[in-house]
Amino acid sequence: MAKKTKKALVIIPVLNEEKTLGKVIDGISRKVLDVKVDILVVNDGSNDNSEKTAKKRKCLVINHKKSLGYGASVIDGFNYALKNNYDYIVKLDGDGQHDPSYVSTIIKILKRGGVDYVISSRYMRIIDRINEPPLERRLVNAMCTGAINSITKLNLTDVFCGLFGLTRDLLSKLSLKTKGYGLELEMILKAYFQKAKFLEIPHPLIYTEGSSKFLQAYGGNDRESIGRRLENYAKIILETLEESGINNF
Repeated sequence: MAKKTKKALVIIPVLNEEKTLGKVIDGISRKVLDVKVDILVVNDGSNDNSEKTAKKRKCLVINHKKSLGYGASVIDGFNYALKNNYDYIVKLDGDGQHDPSYVSTIIKILKRGGVDYVISSRYMRIIDRINEPPLERRLVNAMCTGAINSITKLNLTDVFCGLFGLTRDLLSKLSLKTKGYGLELEMILKAYFQKAKFLEIPHPLIYTEGSSKFLQAYGGNDRESIGRRLENYAKIILETLEESGINNF
């Protein structure tokens, strides 16, 4: 009997990213070892040529008539992956802040086995800090990473990097609800409670024009929105703990 070909799905949520999306897609290998790689662009209500850019490069596309949010877009991609029996799922952003060559690295790690969830970190090594983030953003990341580590003892260094990968088996056990930003917090906690095996790998810290786009969801600049962001992230963590029946850690 012929061995079943493994396949991976790369999910890219986009909102008006035609300027950078093409380069991101072109940097993703369509085959890694013997794993077939498909790319799914989740177009979250863009009014530019993001959809056209994706289709021109033969990507799968899901269109939202209006913006539903970052988390909703990623979850739509996850649901597509599960429905179509992909073995490995990788997610990265379309604004150029993630090096698409790392997709192959993540797929190779997952295929090797022994790891369920690969997280990229921009803060593991000082040498990887090509750009320094605003102080407020670094503080929010440090506080949330500390909160996650106090619960899980995983000793992660970056809980917000949007470049990550996981196995189908793990994804199928996660019932995700976060529609906006902060989905990664819910994912890490729920994966931990499923006894997933984690691996954190270093990734360059790259800031682009789109790196601050998430602030639009909170209103104001980094400093003005810091309280609203922390409130939202704390809410996600608390609700995930409550849903998982965790009272002590």
